[in-house]
Amino acid sequence: MNKTTTALVIKFVLTFGAAWMAFALVDNNHFGWVLVLAVIGTIVNYLIGDLIILAPFRAVVAAVGDGLMAILLAFILDILTPNSETSFSGLLAFGALIIFAEYYFHIYILETDNVENKKR
Repeated sequence: MNKTTTALVIKFVLTFGAAWMAFALVDNNHFGWVLVLAVIGTIVNYLIGDLIILAPFRAVVAAVGDGLMAILLAFILDILTPNSETSFSGLLAFGALIIFAEYYFHIYILETDNVENKKR
């Protein structure tokens, strides 16, 4: 596995864990819904948060942006998916967990040579 793939796998695991805690345990959504949210969230947060926002604005701004994007994605997926339900507390928990996880993930990315072509 190359360095970027490893980082994406870590990001997916963090996103899936946050989605599972917020939407499967709190809001009782099924595994498939949580999995789809984690895949979409990982892709969007990587493309926008890690590739565009992280380098110029650093870890805090990118983490908050990732958390807000994650909340928005979960809300949109909830609207588009029948038989799913997200509560306000589930959305807030998801956003907070993503912000926390992404902050430390971004520090890891910036401090190590784990991702190819990253800008310092």
